[in-house]
Amino acid sequence: MTAETATQADRLRDQALDLPAEERATLAYDLLASLDPPPAEEDPDAVMADWGKEIRRRIADVRAGRVVPISKEECIEGMRAAVAAVQCEK
Repeated sequence: MTAETATQADRLRDQALDLPAEERATLAYDLLASLDPPPAEEDPDAVMADWGKEIRRRIADVRAGRVVPISKEECIEGMRAAVAAVQCEK
């Protein structure tokens, strides 16, 4: 990444951080989707079936005590700490 590109990325990030939360979330989703676009011929029924399996697996993990659910606040706090740690590494 060149200094000019870094500056452009910094400006874009700063502008994005000024957006309302809902718009930031939409932008984040679109950016992440652009990194690994879904297959063009994805079957919606197969996707729903896969998500159903994943949901059942997660419920079973909670019920069996293999994972402990956390609150939304704890989740957000953990994500912010992870992001801060990555930013400190730069």
